[in-house]
Amino acid sequence: MLKIAIVAFLLVTARTADAECRYQNGYYDPGFDGACVAETSAPAGCPVHFVTPRAQAAAMFTVHRGTQDITLPAATSLVETVGVPLSLVDPIDCDCARTDATVLFDRQALMLTGAIAGDAVEFASGHLYVPQIISITAAGPCPAVAWPTQFQVATQCDRCPREPASSASCSMGGGGGGGGWLAAAITLGLVARRRRRDGKP
Repeated sequence: MLKIAIVAFLLVTARTADAECRYQNGYYDPGFDGACVAETSAPAGCPVHFVTPRAQAAAMFTVHRGTQDITLPAATSLVETVGVPLSLVDPIDCDCARTDATVLFDRQALMLTGAIAGDAVEFASGHLYVPQIISITAAGPCPAVAWPTQFQVATQCDRCPREPASSASCSMGGGGGGGGWLAAAITLGLVARRRRRDGKP
């Protein structure tokens, strides 16, 4: 199976989290979603920041406090939308066709009321390669945001196993395949044996 990784770089800045937003998909799971966090920690009382593909409806998240999942008042706001040039691979195309496009990503801020040091905010990672978690630390000045600088889409795009044409999934039609004549021959042979056993010519 062929895997193609396409990487796009934005303005490079220092960042406390992994500077890479790495998505991965394929024929059986072709989606492209997930909230990529901009920091691994944030002071209590400060917003946490993340990036999502523009086409994604909303970012889902869970707040953990110790061993419990809790619900806090939350408000999400759009900071800005940026365009990332990517050469996307069609995961269901046997030839791994590429399309050059500018993919829009939303930079967003999430404000949680009542978050305290020790809490953790875990975003639904979707098709991102690693979990996306921000730890809440003691209250303090809100640091400047260092947004993700690198975007990658790793696509397993080889839908068709490279087998002989008679059995390759891409070349077979929907109405039968090469096994029909064999089944008919076996059936005729069984009928002939039964007739001879019964004393019929």
